[in-house]
Amino acid sequence: MEPKDIIRIELPARYRYLNVIGATVRAVLERVESTNLAKDQIYQIQLAIHEVCNNVIEHAYGDEEGQLQVQLTIPSATQPFVVELFDSGVPFDPATLAPQALTEPRVAGYGLFLAHQLLDEVTYQRTAETNHWRLVKVL
Repeated sequence: MEPKDIIRIELPARYRYLNVIGATVRAVLERVESTNLAKDQIYQIQLAIHEVCNNVIEHAYGDEEGQLQVQLTIPSATQPFVVELFDSGVPFDPATLAPQALTEPRVAGYGLFLAHQLLDEVTYQRTAETNHWRLVKVL
């Protein structure tokens, strides 16, 4: 197994810092030698990650101060692109997530639906006091 190249970022859990995460994702994916991703493919991956980060900020922290730790595993010919998010906000209960009816237009509430559609794996777990999201895209 080849060693993993990992980038770690810790940011205040605020909307104004989401662009830092998006720019980092784009920069990593534009430099992947094992694949030629089109700009729209990169955008879709960015969008999915942005939506999950947005949910962490909105639902885990709300109006509270907090930190969001982001770990990106740089993809290779044998390893997918993995983004892991860690926060110490309010736990998420997947059982409360209702399936989205796309026939009923809404302004919000599609973030996790989009993430599941655009990524190969979206998982969540709570360990001790930490929320952990694992987002995977096979390139």
